[in-house]
Amino acid sequence: MVRIKGTYALHQLRLELGNQKFLKLMRTIHDQYAKHPITNAQILSMISEYGDADAAGMVQRWISTEGLPDLHPAIRVVPGANDTWSVHLTVPSPKGWPTLYTHVVVETDSARHVRPITIDAASPDTTLTFDERPTKIELNALNDIPVANDNFYVWGNLTDDFHHTLIVYGTAREDEANHTLARRWQETVANAYIEILPPLVKDSELTTEDAATHDLIVTGTLNDNALFRDGLGGLPVTFGRNHFTWQGRTYADPDDGLFLVVPNPYNHDRVMYVLAANSALELWEMTKRYERNIPSWAIYHGDKIVARGYHAPAGFIIDHPSDAP
Repeated sequence: MVRIKGTYALHQLRLELGNQKFLKLMRTIHDQYAKHPITNAQILSMISEYGDADAAGMVQRWISTEGLPDLHPAIRVVPGANDTWSVHLTVPSPKGWPTLYTHVVVETDSARHVRPITIDAASPDTTLTFDERPTKIELNALNDIPVANDNFYVWGNLTDDFHHTLIVYGTAREDEANHTLARRWQETVANAYIEILPPLVKDSELTTEDAATHDLIVTGTLNDNALFRDGLGGLPVTFGRNHFTWQGRTYADPDDGLFLVVPNPYNHDRVMYVLAANSALELWEMTKRYERNIPSWAIYHGDKIVARGYHAPAGFIIDHPSDAP
């Protein structure tokens, strides 16, 4: 409650009241209770007095409603008049929750638009109009609402159970090169944490039992590691010969690489960290140093991360909308 829903309740309160009114309320609460405990009832009373009764009711429902908002968006793109394009969003309000505030990011060929929207029972539909055809749409792009997500792991989870982590390297074509790079990565990871070397395992020798009872760091060029062919939890990624496609875009440059954190397909209570490269040289670039601030995925070009992000729940991101003719 304190770490997740309480934080989001305050964030939603700020979005409802606006920054100026919210900060005045927070300063008032701090001035009166800086040296004293404060109860939920007292917080709600001050929100009602210095904010408004609707805002207090909103926070009360955040406190009393169990779980997280269960959102099921439907997103359509249709051409409009005068060469415009419309994005239609239907997001039914989840039962028991107050009005929710969030943002939609719509990308076109020349711009990135960030638009605020509200989600409530009275108005589940929102229409946004643009002068260019949208190429990507992302709901809750600024993470304004905590939503359930089966794909929540990030690179930082590596330290959660470091002692039960295996590095699995590919052996199909460039066995020795992959082994050398895996050993180098093994030392890099160990030096960044507690100097314990996670064991190295060939993809061809990984048992189902070991795969299911360990976190896995899977490395290799695209045709080298058998685990790349087994699927990665339904993510929008495909691997080909010297290229991969991620979120609708194909990366075929030898200097391209993909980093992913996904639930371990052998046991979703475990994690799989994927380092897939279009060439051995790119795999060398990706593993020559330890990057701490990678979220759930990253695109490499050479040794530089050129894009990164988190996995969105199903239906929250639409790439190249098919509704548009």
